[in-house]
Amino acid sequence: QVWQHAGPGSCDNDKFRHMLDTLPSWAANRDLIDYYLFTTAPCVPVAEAFLRRIRIGANVFVVEHFGQNKLGLLDYMRERVHALTSPITGLTIDQMVLKPGVRGWKMCDYRPLFGAIFAEQIKGYRNWAWTDTDAFVGNIAKYISLEDLNTFDMVTALKMQTHQLYTSGLFTVFKNTDVGRTFWQLAGKEKLIEIASNPDNQWSDEVHASNPILYESNMTLKYLLGGQAKLQDFEGREVLTRCARRDAYHKCIS
Repeated sequence: QVWQHAGPGSCDNDKFRHMLDTLPSWAANRDLIDYYLFTTAPCVPVAEAFLRRIRIGANVFVVEHFGQNKLGLLDYMRERVHALTSPITGLTIDQMVLKPGVRGWKMCDYRPLFGAIFAEQIKGYRNWAWTDTDAFVGNIAKYISLEDLNTFDMVTALKMQTHQLYTSGLFTVFKNTDVGRTFWQLAGKEKLIEIASNPDNQWSDEVHASNPILYESNMTLKYLLGGQAKLQDFEGREVLTRCARRDAYHKCIS
């Protein structure tokens, strides 16, 4: 998970506190996952104080420094995205919008690249995943099995009423393989230029990553449709979850 500090108050507001409220539901899945919150220095004390207060387990990690040079999140992502995409796009690092002031929602455009951007951090893991900052989960093992994770290049969670297939921003898991870290290249030069240089969100996680995976790759896919219960997230959208209420997640973890 990536949370980019966007100025005064962005680590002490309702959205950030709501994101922290989701962490116990992920921590309860300690037998299956580790959860990494990649964030910036101003947010670290707030997050760590929350984790201490509710005594979250050892599978939730807050990370603020990256690479051998201990770069901050934004500088690290900027360098990595430029190194990964410039051979295709031809853009200089100054033409990229990953710089101070970038909107938090823009980070969703880089989700398909997370496996490559954070390759060092996910080394040794069989899979990597992204999720929405406002998503709660129940017992993940009840609807994603180890066999699924070993078999499919991608497993993604969709709403039951969806009218099309896509890579869900809510929760999508990839194999930690060359294919699972480089599928974003299939989006092509023009779309990668737009993602890297346009400050507006381009829906690359749910559209421009989905289309190449569905129509241009040989990746094996599994779609999880619906769930036993639904929950209103911070923006009022319905999200998949095993818990009907925010404060009842522990009743769903069994």
